[in-house]
Amino acid sequence: MNGGQWAATTEFKLNYLAAVKKGKPVAESTVMALGSRTAVVRVEVENEGRSSASRRGALLVSEPPAAKADRLGSALRPTCCLLPARRTPFAAPPPPPPAASSGARASAP
Repeated sequence: MNGGQWAATTEFKLNYLAAVKKGKPVAESTVMALGSRTAVVRVEVENEGRSSASRRGALLVSEPPAAKADRLGSALRPTCCLLPARRTPFAAPPPPPPAASSGARASAP
């Protein structure tokens, strides 16, 4: 992708492979294919040497509306304000709730 281009997700598949209970997950992304309008990416997440998630996605690659307007002429320039993309650090999913016991029920005192 060229600097300043936008990418919109058109397809997304995420597989959780293992729970992250401690440590810090590390994600590595790879562009599998990049055409003039689409890209296919893969993201692998590891935690303490163990694969914890895998993601594949397809993206539509385009110029932001302001760049299109500049290229096509000022008559098409948008009047709204374009906000920069917000980056969010990767957060591990919350741990599952404790399993309910199948034994006798506790009674209130």
